[in-house]
Amino acid sequence: MCEFEFGKGLNSINEKEKIITVLNSKFDYRVQNDEIIYEVVDFENKTLSRNILNLNTLKKSTVHIAIDSKLINEFEELLEKFENKKINYQLINKKKINLFQEKFINPSDYPGKKIMHFRKSEWPKSDKSEYLIFNSGGTDVIQAKLVEFCEIKN
Repeated sequence: MCEFEFGKGLNSINEKEKIITVLNSKFDYRVQNDEIIYEVVDFENKTLSRNILNLNTLKKSTVHIAIDSKLINEFEELLEKFENKKINYQLINKKKINLFQEKFINPSDYPGKKIMHFRKSEWPKSDKSEYLIFNSGGTDVIQAKLVEFCEIKN
């Protein structure tokens, strides 16, 4: 088990079924280059997140991307179809992966307002790769990267 920053997230990994459990939620994951990767849609906060757990450093980086109500509704409809056994969950996973790739903004290429290493003053150990990207008006965060550190718990 891996406990993250301030005990907010407890992860366990089922390698046989390729499922990661975070608190009470289970997600399908894939492994690439010693990293466990999985996407999560947050219906309440209207975000799509990609979580990457580096198995060498035990750092978990999460990129949150704001998505609109229309996309949230599409995911809700897909989830309902899955729960009614009309579709396979792989269809939902594929949509999450493709949508993330479509919406992701490389902070180096973004010409608008962004704040790099935004938590350095409140948390000196914060990761330098963290950032916030704002909309064209500079008022709303449209993408954010957060990095957490894992402490192994048995």
